[in-house]
Amino acid sequence: MGEQGADRGGAQRGAGEARRLLEAAELVRFTPATLTDVDALVERLGRIRRLGHSVTRGELDPDVVGIAAPIMDQNRRVTAAVSVAALASRVYPKAETELAQKAQATAGEITERLSLTAA
Repeated sequence: MGEQGADRGGAQRGAGEARRLLEAAELVRFTPATLTDVDALVERLGRIRRLGHSVTRGELDPDVVGIAAPIMDQNRRVTAAVSVAALASRVYPKAETELAQKAQATAGEITERLSLTAA
């Protein structure tokens, strides 16, 4: 399941609601790195919320790293995301950090532009 939660915007939900949704979901293990433990997923969602982005490595496909940052609507609800997927062998920790920062900056710009058009 990775850092995606049981529904879109899972990291932005409260821990109680996220836990309830995850406990009701069928958590499928795609690779040995896939998180299927509800406690571990709730903890990860909290970290995603604090950091403002998600990084997964080999959780859906063993050879892929995924980096994502949320795009919010005018009510601060997650409506979309900026995401990057790449071959894990080509993305080193320093590049992961840079890509996460760029994804967050881009998502922030899109969020800001959406809020301007909604006003």
